[in-house]
Amino acid sequence: MDQKRKDTLLKVIGRAWGYITIAYIIVVLLFLLISNLMDKMVVQQMHNLTELYVEQINQEINSLNAELVHSLLQNDSVKALPESIGPEDAMWYPTIYEIVDVNRNLRLRYGSKYLFYTYDMRSGLLIMDTSIIYKNSPNKSQLAEALIEKQKSSDKNEWDFLETKDSSFLFNSYENNGKMIGCIMNVQEFLQMFSLENAGYKIVPCILLNEQILTASGVTQEQAVSREFQIYEYDIAKFGKLQLTIHTDDSLITKLRRFQLLLLISVCCILFLIILCIRYSVKKLLLPVRELVSRITDPGNDLNKDSNLLELAAVGERFDDLFQELQNLKIALYEKELAKQQMEMEYLKEQLRPHFFLNCLNLIHSIAEQAKQYDIVDMVGTLSEYVRYVFMDSHSLKCIAEEINHIENYLEICHLRYGDMHEFQCIVEDGVEQCEIPTLLLQTFVENAVKHASRMDEKISISIYAAREHYEERDRLYLSISDTGKGFPKDILEAIKRDEPIIYGGREHVGIKNAMRRLQVLYQEEAYIKISNMAEDYGTVVEIFLPIGGEADEPDDC
Repeated sequence: MDQKRKDTLLKVIGRAWGYITIAYIIVVLLFLLISNLMDKMVVQQMHNLTELYVEQINQEINSLNAELVHSLLQNDSVKALPESIGPEDAMWYPTIYEIVDVNRNLRLRYGSKYLFYTYDMRSGLLIMDTSIIYKNSPNKSQLAEALIEKQKSSDKNEWDFLETKDSSFLFNSYENNGKMIGCIMNVQEFLQMFSLENAGYKIVPCILLNEQILTASGVTQEQAVSREFQIYEYDIAKFGKLQLTIHTDDSLITKLRRFQLLLLISVCCILFLIILCIRYSVKKLLLPVRELVSRITDPGNDLNKDSNLLELAAVGERFDDLFQELQNLKIALYEKELAKQQMEMEYLKEQLRPHFFLNCLNLIHSIAEQAKQYDIVDMVGTLSEYVRYVFMDSHSLKCIAEEINHIENYLEICHLRYGDMHEFQCIVEDGVEQCEIPTLLLQTFVENAVKHASRMDEKISISIYAAREHYEERDRLYLSISDTGKGFPKDILEAIKRDEPIIYGGREHVGIKNAMRRLQVLYQEEAYIKISNMAEDYGTVVEIFLPIGGEADEPDDC
């Protein structure tokens, strides 16, 4: 390798190293930025979730307090409780059970973490949603005893702390005339709503109530109020503050940091390997292949002359073989495409080939002849020749003389149907009568003139002209079909030029497009067709140029 190529190689490697270094720095910065953003997103997500919980709790407590006050003032069963009552007073059982049902319905409405009760300070009767405790009832539960004791000293209309041997509770009550209605809430169940964990972060909740700190089980007060971590405080309606401390799981965060470091080292190693691959590719592959390509493009060079490219000489020889195979394959595909197009044309014709159609016409001809309906006999005879020409011949090309004869049969049928509405004139120059053209090519445009160019107030003239002309530096067969009708509308002519669907009379017409498609299939770019009006709103002329001259790719001859 000469010095120039070595310098080029060094420049390429240096440029690649610079790009890779910049890419590495960008990857590191993006990784650190994404890591920081993810931490902030996790903390913000936990903060948003707790705000929703706090809003829900505040709504529940405000509604609950209003419910307790309303029940205390409006519940007739509570008002009706006597000053003294015991388990022997069976007459008061219905009233007591009504109060039990009210407490049970409140618990169902607000959730299992709340427990509702009614307490009569005069009689010492405590009515809960699951039990009834009289003043002298033996074996009172720890909660009932603690609640009765607290009712004697606790301030009314404010939430207070109640603790038993096994659990801690918050409670609130409202009093009127010695009767109290209240609510108890389990502290652990309440705090459990806010004990969230996500991606190495966890929330440690606590309640600040009357200078007391209520924490979840397994959490110390120091952990709950530690200032080393992020703290959020929320006001809870009428019983104090909810404090949330967001802690990090050191073991998990450490693992994440190690994973990040390992990932960065892996990226660095991969980038280094990429540099080595680039250097090897440039030195051992890129430059030799580039030289090989230059030698292949220059057929005068012999690949075996350069000893450094002996391994690539076999590649060049194989390339020649593949190139020859590709040429053979292209020829095979071309022949296959021609055969496919021929099959498509035959299939289109076969779609229009009912085998019983001619038999039906012969039957009609016989019946009309027996009935001496000679007009019908003539028309059916002409029609039989017409459809036999269309259906019973599978050749794609016909000489002009046969096509003209077929068009005369078609116009004879039109004459029997419409009367003397058309004039037909045909001029064929000597020497072109036997030139072959696609079957029904002329008939397509003649039929179009009969259908769309006819006028009720005057007779139209249809003319066909066939001649040999020199067009675009070669001899061609020139065909012209003209009429004296009203001509094509401008939008139809534009649609034909742009090869768009021809919409006329509320439906799509496919005759002209099919004829143009057949010419393209048979002659590719060697056939030309022009459609225009002779004057505004008067007469249409269709000009067709077909190749003649006996070339190998032409299916027609004269």
